[in-house]
Amino acid sequence: MNASHVLYWIWLSLCLSPGSKSSDILLERFGGAKEIFEAPDGAYDALDLTEETKARLKNKDSAEAKKIYYYCKDRGVTLLAFDDDRFPARLRTIDRKPVLLYCKGTLPDFNRDLFIAAVGTRRMTSYGKRSAYEIAFDLACAGAVIVSGLARGVDAVCHRASLDAHGKTVAVLGCGVDVTYPKENFELQNEIERKGVVISEFRPGTRPGKTTFPIRNRIISGLSQGTFVVEGDKHSGAMITARLARQQGRALFSLPGMVGELNSEGTNDLLREGAIPVTCAFDLLEEFTPLYPDRVFPERIPVFRPKVILTDPPRPGRRSGPSARVPDKDAPAAQAPSGGETPADQTREEPLPRLKRTPPPSLNAQERTLFETLDGADQPLSSDELCELTGMNAGEVMTAMTMMEIAGVVLSLPGGRFLLN
Repeated sequence: MNASHVLYWIWLSLCLSPGSKSSDILLERFGGAKEIFEAPDGAYDALDLTEETKARLKNKDSAEAKKIYYYCKDRGVTLLAFDDDRFPARLRTIDRKPVLLYCKGTLPDFNRDLFIAAVGTRRMTSYGKRSAYEIAFDLACAGAVIVSGLARGVDAVCHRASLDAHGKTVAVLGCGVDVTYPKENFELQNEIERKGVVISEFRPGTRPGKTTFPIRNRIISGLSQGTFVVEGDKHSGAMITARLARQQGRALFSLPGMVGELNSEGTNDLLREGAIPVTCAFDLLEEFTPLYPDRVFPERIPVFRPKVILTDPPRPGRRSGPSARVPDKDAPAAQAPSGGETPADQTREEPLPRLKRTPPPSLNAQERTLFETLDGADQPLSSDELCELTGMNAGEVMTAMTMMEIAGVVLSLPGGRFLLN
């Protein structure tokens, strides 16, 4: 796609507010960015657009568009216009269509691969963290592309799992692609740019705000054939993404949660409303494998997953390297988020303390040792790992685990792994 053609789309994106219905109105009326640019001023007046949008459309100055074009070209940012063959076809069918995407990394095949959105709360439980990692890891091993928002919590865990599985992942940002939010995901964003792709509809230099994240959520669900919600209360951003997925006609999946837990209220509500329950990757893949026989391969999911200890990322603080991306001084100026909101990264969040569970009094000494070992782990453990960590032999471990499973103390997972119930 030549530069002059892309410039029309950059100009159009600058005329519209991200997430507004104006894109739908204009594309339906005129078809493309060049036709919108060349339309007479009176043609805009007859449309249901704000006066501010009409004024921007009537201003045919392309200087800012050219500045953005060369800024992106110099920094390896791919500009994906609405009529580009590589543009995600599913995004052309949603309400409030994006007209331009800024991308850093290697573009996947948006129109042939299976894309699964994995979203959830920023404050996970240990159960949510383990489930998010394991299911995303297995999905990536099977060939699915994991889509999420690079937020702390479930988003970051799912991106990490996909990278660990040597799979593909797409991070959809609520800021410009030259900005990192939250700051502790600086290294993760760099790795995604090397091995996957980071995309945004916000112009370079755009800082995050409370309005930008709900706006980008329609992109996360719109890119994906299915949306998987791991944990979240009734008012979390993940529920916004779930609602959008339903409106867009996408399949909706939910992780069953413990009754009475705040983080499970939203996901359990989704199940009552008809979402498909997911306890492992196969629950999700069976919905899509027949549709993607040459792209999805459940048999590639390993029986024994590499042991990865999930630790909380370092909090911003004193360090020798850069802790956040700051746009170059010559980056195109971006408008501040509407409403004058202060971005959430201005506030300090303290990590929640980890509470140890008390073994039931009915357990014998060996069972108590296994209980404490599982409680101290950040992921389910196999019988071999339990033998190694406790010094017990395989027969002792399996006998104890069988008795604990019968008593409802532990859960047995696919692949011969265990976790506390």
